[in-house]
Amino acid sequence: MENRHSQIPVVRLMQIFWNDGEREKIKGLDILEVRQLDQAIEKEWVSGITTISIRARYLSLLPWALTEYFRSRFVKPDSTTVWDKDDLSKTLRRMEFVTLAATKAGEEGGEAGGTFGALGSDLFDDEIDQLFSEGRVQIPDNKGGASLGTYAAPCRAFGLLGQSTEADSLVTVPPRGEAIHTCRKNSLEGSPLTSAIINGGDLTLDDLQHSGHLFSLNGLSASPEEQTLLKEALWFPFFDDQPVNLAYDRFRATCRWVRDGCQNDPRSSSELIAWNYYQLVTQGKVEASGVSSAWGEFELRRRVHFAFETLLSACVETLMDLTEGTLGNVIAQWGEHAKLPQFTESACGLSSLIWSSTVKEVESDLKPDAFLGSPVNAASVRSMSAISRAAFGILSLIAARQQTEALFLNGTFAERDHRLEEAFQLIQSRRSIPISKLVAELLERVVVPAHLNTTLRKMSQGQRCSLRFFPEGELLRPTGTKVAAGYSGDRLASVFEVLADLGIAARGNGRRLVFDQTTTEWFDSADLP
Repeated sequence: MENRHSQIPVVRLMQIFWNDGEREKIKGLDILEVRQLDQAIEKEWVSGITTISIRARYLSLLPWALTEYFRSRFVKPDSTTVWDKDDLSKTLRRMEFVTLAATKAGEEGGEAGGTFGALGSDLFDDEIDQLFSEGRVQIPDNKGGASLGTYAAPCRAFGLLGQSTEADSLVTVPPRGEAIHTCRKNSLEGSPLTSAIINGGDLTLDDLQHSGHLFSLNGLSASPEEQTLLKEALWFPFFDDQPVNLAYDRFRATCRWVRDGCQNDPRSSSELIAWNYYQLVTQGKVEASGVSSAWGEFELRRRVHFAFETLLSACVETLMDLTEGTLGNVIAQWGEHAKLPQFTESACGLSSLIWSSTVKEVESDLKPDAFLGSPVNAASVRSMSAISRAAFGILSLIAARQQTEALFLNGTFAERDHRLEEAFQLIQSRRSIPISKLVAELLERVVVPAHLNTTLRKMSQGQRCSLRFFPEGELLRPTGTKVAAGYSGDRLASVFEVLADLGIAARGNGRRLVFDQTTTEWFDSADLP
């Protein structure tokens, strides 16, 4: 008898999402609006330095270039001067190219430090190749120009630039910035690079051999007066004002904390932050200073927001596999237990997570130092299956709450009535329920509302859609865009680079900071506050 089913064509079910065909998929940088808090805590302790304002030399190059530009275009520049913004952008682009070329030339000449953090390093490959192969190139001014946006804030924070109150003026150059300009102007006497940057022209290898060290990101040690002026700008307040003094007090405290944490054991910024967090968690408030407490809370909160985004990413990926579903459907899809990868097992002491286990049982099974041994490896977590990611997210939350409970009680960490506090209170009050139900409640009461509220608010303000699913009652319909759980970068890494550029510390392997006796003495000098 003929098999009727053989006559039926096979049709593979396809997932069709409402935003299919959109040319631009919005990944979103803070789709839960949780990262803002940890980043705000960190910001208070690094003055105006950001994750992208990495190299100290730009702090002197910018006020120098702006002063040269103003004086070349206007006889009597003042705070109300109106300039051609396109003309200014071309000047800054030329300065950035010369800086990149000088840094590369210095590297070939034996300067240590590399081109890490050099603006335009991914823009000028052809021009750089021409310069080093032919010995000459016309300085490009049609791309780049990020120096003002990247370094204006830290320059203002250290009194090297000012903010004009006039609507048509962008920046002013106060006395501290003028001193930098005078220093560089004297050093550049006889060099054609100033005119080439301000007015355009060619750059030659001979020019770089003559005065490239005055632009190289690694050449500050060859400009001791400029280096000293920058050190003073970073260490001494430019104005006797309470907010300014507080910002300097905190920045100096961070620098000394870095020195103390790296002096005997060179560390990267992420290693120092993780080590400090470990010390606080395992020793409580023993000799905990304000700066170590602040960096400890920063680390806790970015670990928690990473756990939230990890849970969200597992939920979204599972919804996409189901094509749609409730949170109950998602949890059920994860089965009875989650097998944990080896690195997670080593970090927490569990080889798998039984979803029917109670929170209290899991707390007792976790190692006391679960997830504390090293910085969080976000890339490894993102590579896990959705089920393992969900297990990592909830285990890291349970461990963090348990480990930091005393630090909140004794005031080392501040209660801020934020998503972390909401999640920790929920975990504390649900210690007798199965882990599966706790995950469902965390998703329902903390993570999903945070995502929907944040995304819909941004969309109502005209920002592009970063929605991962939309609800119809309890049913969640995925939009087809996964979540890559994000772990905030730290501004402290930029502080490390700035300290190394200024010769206050040295660079070790793996972007670690090394302090020797000379650099240590700088911190302890009697004339420093």
